[in-house]
Amino acid sequence: WRVISWRWLSPHIPVIPAGAGGIPRDSCAKAQQIRAADTERLSFRHGTLPAEHLQAVEAASWVQLGLS
Repeated sequence: WRVISWRWLSPHIPVIPAGAGGIPRDSCAKAQQIRAADTERLSFRHGTLPAEHLQAVEAASWVQLGLS
């Protein structure tokens, strides 16, 4: 089997590198999995994304919602 990096799967999945926002390893924001969540269900904050990564997540979200 050949391992394919998820980084190259879609230009609409922003990569968030380890350390950004306090996450311990490389990650991605799957904008295609957007859903509503009640703020009461969120128990604690994991971290805060720097503006550059937050903008990439927002742009991908706009594409998925058909707003761009």
